[in-house]
Amino acid sequence: KPFPPRSPKGNRDVSTGARPRLLFFKGCEKVSLRDVTLRDSGCWTVHLALSRKIVIEGIGVYSDFFYNQDGIVLDSCENAVVSDCFVSTYDDAIIIKASYPEACRNIAIGNCVLTTRCAAIKFGTQSLGGFKNVSISNCSFYECGLGGVKFLTVDGGDLEDVTVSNISMDNVSAPISFVRGNRAQDFGFKNVEHPLPIGKLRRVSISGIRATVSSECRAWGRDNTMDGNTILLAGIPSNPVEGIVLDNIQVTFPGGGTLEHARRSSVPERQNAYPENTMFGILPAYGIYLRHAKAITLNNIRFDLASPDLRPAIIGEDVEDLELNGFKAAGSGTEPLIRLRATRGALLQNCRTLGPIENFLRVEGGTSKDVALLANDLRQVRRASSKGEGFSGNISEAGNLMAS
Repeated sequence: KPFPPRSPKGNRDVSTGARPRLLFFKGCEKVSLRDVTLRDSGCWTVHLALSRKIVIEGIGVYSDFFYNQDGIVLDSCENAVVSDCFVSTYDDAIIIKASYPEACRNIAIGNCVLTTRCAAIKFGTQSLGGFKNVSISNCSFYECGLGGVKFLTVDGGDLEDVTVSNISMDNVSAPISFVRGNRAQDFGFKNVEHPLPIGKLRRVSISGIRATVSSECRAWGRDNTMDGNTILLAGIPSNPVEGIVLDNIQVTFPGGGTLEHARRSSVPERQNAYPENTMFGILPAYGIYLRHAKAITLNNIRFDLASPDLRPAIIGEDVEDLELNGFKAAGSGTEPLIRLRATRGALLQNCRTLGPIENFLRVEGGTSKDVALLANDLRQVRRASSKGEGFSGNISEAGNLMAS
């Protein structure tokens, strides 16, 4: 008897019967999977759990006609290499998860081409055991409807010490997403610490990203084509994402944001929800939205717009120790290019705008302090900085170029 056929268009009900994985290895060592083509799995295509010393090389995965058809899943595994693979899936292409109390650690992913209606590479959502020491490099993503690289830790495990480099993305939604949450699922393991801790998300470095974001890319689970297009760094109150470095990033965004979107002030926390880059709806920033974040470095970043967008390029809320160096972005309308609220210790230097704008920086909130503008090229800006609701402190400015 065949497992369930393709759902009718618009029908997301997948609870119609057993759906087998194509390959499943659990508790194995020295697993080698090379030079094979795998097609049309009922569920996850390649799933390795609690396994060690893994090499997946040169395989093709084509499972793109049904929900939950993930490509390659490394689940609480260690010492694994995934390289030179092509993956085309309906669900996430490559997943690093930890649905067991053991961490997924010592993983290298490289030289892969990935396309999916969901995310190209995702950490989580199952994150009980956490993630440690992962490298991703030299990959190409296209038509990824729910994002490029996603870092999600919501079940108590820590996500730390990850590098991502040299990735090109075409026709994707949010190229990068970080979500730290408190869903706290234990997946039936009653011997783990209860209540589950809030896992840390820290020490992640991303460099050499070239991306084109599109509102037209294929996806499922998106209520609006603008949901989830913004780069997202989201901790939860008193539990920030921290030690994140974004360097040498160039992204073209589709635009379309309105003044109503820009002035949205009620973005929910949703710390217990299923984590997703669409979970907050259309965000008030088109480029980067930071909330509950610490020790964030944004270096040599350029944002272009395919059409006008009235939202700021960057918004920071409850951010401590922010460094923005060499930032270049387009702006539209009356909103500032950068808006900071409840931000302590921010240095913005060597930045410039890609066209004329009214205001470069606005600082808001009574707890904001120690914000500085240093050596920025603001010759296309009418005002270098302004003070918004609740902020009465000083914004230090030195060495900025202004129009004469």
